Amino acid sequence: MQGLSRAIYILAVGIVLALVVHLVVVLAIPAFAERDAWQRLSATGETWEFQPVAAAGTGTGPLGPTDAHFGSIACRFDLSQDALVVRAEGQLPFWSASIFTNRGQNIYSFNDRTAVGGQLFLLVLSPIQMARLRADPPAEAEQAVVVEADMEEGFVIVRALQEDESWRERVSNFLQAASCERFQLPNASISGEPDLVIEDAD
Repeated sequence: MQGLSRAIYILAVGIVLALVVHLVVVLAIPAFAERDAWQRLSATGETWEFQPVAAAGTGTGPLGPTDAHFGSIACRFDLSQDALVVRAEGQLPFWSASIFTNRGQNIYSFNDRTAVGGQLFLLVLSPIQMARLRADPPAEAEQAVVVEADMEEGFVIVRALQEDESWRERVSNFLQAASCERFQLPNASISGEPDLVIEDAD
């Protein structure tokens, strides 16, 4: 009887330990995967430059499996150097843009349904850069989705939906023509703050 109780105890302890190890691994996988995205992008492309992540219809790319109905591109940026501007033009069934930190945390996302005029025009700025923009906002900023991000390095992923084969060329053109560039801020003091719609990345 004592031997049976000991066997049951050892089995129970083994099950608990196995569950703990499994839980730790499951919780760790997203962190490793998200960090790996930044490392892979760093190894395959330059900062301030879009690079292909996946072509529509393939379902795979350098960041791992993707939805085969979407083509996607990614661009790394560094707000310690300059603000970021992302642009793309074209009418598609659907597109989305997401901003990530260099650790893979998604801080902001939007799509053609929420963009001004349905066009992709995004500005990402640090708090200091945002203060400068508020002091003397250029007219074009009124047409942009403006996001204040309290970070330095990050990346943007743009995804475009290819509903069927007839959309292949337009999706390809949309992604190939997209730009990821440094945004030149106005040389202004930060004493005033004219009205400007700002999206909160928090």
